[in-house]
Amino acid sequence: MNGYTYNMKIYCGKEKDAGASVPTDVIMSLTENLLNSGRTTITDNYYTSFDLANKLLDRHTTF
Repeated sequence: MNGYTYNMKIYCGKEKDAGASVPTDVIMSLTENLLNSGRTTITDNYYTSFDLANKLLDRHTTF
């Protein structure tokens, strides 16, 4: 499988608490411009969760 880095964010400390987990919030914000376009997102196991998978699938993005 081939791919490329689309976006990245340097973690500089505590993130805002908006109800979702920090990893889910990070992935959703980094992929905002790719959502609803049928793309596939690949992350490492720290970011993997059922919550993230459901949010991405709701936005027509595979995980």
